[in-house]
Amino acid sequence: MHKRGKMKGKGGVELNGIVSTLTKNEVAAGSHQNLPKKIFSIPCTIDDYTFAHAMLDLRALINVMPTSVYKSLNFGALEPTRMTI
Repeated sequence: MHKRGKMKGKGGVELNGIVSTLTKNEVAAGSHQNLPKKIFSIPCTIDDYTFAHAMLDLRALINVMPTSVYKSLNFGALEPTRMTI
């Protein structure tokens, strides 16, 4: 069994706004017409890094982060797993 480590740094993850309200307002405004249904872009701040268009998929049961984003956060080396997505 893999033991999860704690995040280095301040350790906070902040989503700007209430997600359910934000997504309903964004869909109503039609500002994300180019995105597939049920996928939204929201601002997200992790420690000192801000990602203006973090993707929110309302159907996903897992969390996926691009390797480039992980490396920019300086969390350390990744451990290989057998999981396939």
